[in-house]
Amino acid sequence: MDSVPKIQEPRFEFLTKKPYLPPSWASHLNPVPSHVFSLGHFPTPIHRWKLPNLPMNTEVYIKVKGLFH
Repeated sequence: MDSVPKIQEPRFEFLTKKPYLPPSWASHLNPVPSHVFSLGHFPTPIHRWKLPNLPMNTEVYIKVKGLFH
């Protein structure tokens, strides 16, 4: 019986700090974050966050788990 090679899933560890390299379309933005933190690896919804006093045409989204359901 032939064995099928296992595909190794990327490893995510809680609160790991990794360097952030922006995509080419965002490299001109200032300031650009220097690092990202892994907060979890599970499907969570993304919600629009309606903050007061945001500049015009600015939208902020937040990824949450179970807070607004």
